Amino acid sequence: MKRVLAALVAVLVLGTLGYSDLARFNVIIFPDDDSGDGSSYSAALDSLSVDRISRWVRGGGAFVGLRGGAAWATEG
Repeated sequence: MKRVLAALVAVLVLGTLGYSDLARFNVIIFPDDDSGDGSSYSAALDSLSVDRISRWVRGGGAFVGLRGGAAWATEG
């Protein structure tokens, strides 16, 4: 049996996460960053953005971090 799933994808600029309507999304994916350790995300995201992402995840959103994205999500 073959299934085809269609998914809408939106690419957000990191600097817009502090005021983007995250409720429109089910999943946010943070791919690897240039450094591989998440430091690029740490430098680009302010505390408002980090708080909004955290609240969104606590509210049921799924966060997927790949290498640097995972490192950023698990730091501190």
